Amino acid sequence: MVNTIYVVRHGLRADDEPSPTNIDGDPKLNIHGEEQAEEVGKYLAQQLPDTTQLTLFASPYYRCCQTATAISHHLNNLKINVESGIGESYSKQRPKKPQPAPLQEVAKFFPLIDTAYKSQVSVDVNGESRADLRARLFKAMQHILKVCPTETLIIVTHAAGKIELGAVLAGKATDPAATCSLDKYVYSDSEGCFKCTVNNDTQYLSGGAQNIWGFKDPEPLESECFSEELVQLDFSSAGVQLGAINPSEITLARLDTDRPVIKIKDKLFEGRWQDVVGTELFTSTKGEAQGVSRKRIKLISAEEDERSLKSLLKLDT
Repeated sequence: MVNTIYVVRHGLRADDEPSPTNIDGDPKLNIHGEEQAEEVGKYLAQQLPDTTQLTLFASPYYRCCQTATAISHHLNNLKINVESGIGESYSKQRPKKPQPAPLQEVAKFFPLIDTAYKSQVSVDVNGESRADLRARLFKAMQHILKVCPTETLIIVTHAAGKIELGAVLAGKATDPAATCSLDKYVYSDSEGCFKCTVNNDTQYLSGGAQNIWGFKDPEPLESECFSEELVQLDFSSAGVQLGAINPSEITLARLDTDRPVIKIKDKLFEGRWQDVVGTELFTSTKGEAQGVSRKRIKLISAEEDERSLKSLLKLDT
């Protein structure tokens, strides 16, 4: 499961040079941006010597894939997963909203891209508000954390995405982002959420913080984050059909033991704790963040005497 997340903004852009993808608004890095990408890659390699516990995701835009490739070269040529959900954000008022090249086209430039990975979250081609961006990033992280098989995750994105990931992961947007700056999030078991421990770090860049970008409008008052630890109930081995369940029909006991007891409607079960593969994120029916899940209880047929189970739950026998 993911315990640590590094978020990096791409390097300085070469806006005055032709785009390798021939898409206006999809520039490559300039020479200094390439140097920045190398510097952040070297820094991450110093921080993360065990590359077997790393997974790398990048926005599909050329500048992000180029930055991610430079980072990967310092991390034992780590494969790059391209996810549109962490891509660039354009306002609805902007006349032109450049879209990235198709994955197969981008992969021709960057062989380290893993074309087997399929992006799961799309971006509205008509533009989006800051709230829309935050919701989109929430969905993207919901998927990424679920499929990520390693303890540490590196994300290469854009300034807006980097800033808003602070709100999504830890409840507060990070500072305006310099090119190739870095934010770090560490999961707190005691608090059941990610905490931002590094905000807009540029100490490893020889030129310091450059091309700083931030939102013109103040941060929205309400920030959702994955702040509550949730526990799933797995019915797959229970052997019964329970139909619709109201939370008031569920009673739990002995959650501090290896074998919790669960009563659902009029049926009793024993449970077995299991680790969730990755980290699953949950929202309400309105799309609001509810929390994260790293554990589940797998329900099985009760092995103990039903009378003793009922007594544990303080039920009438």
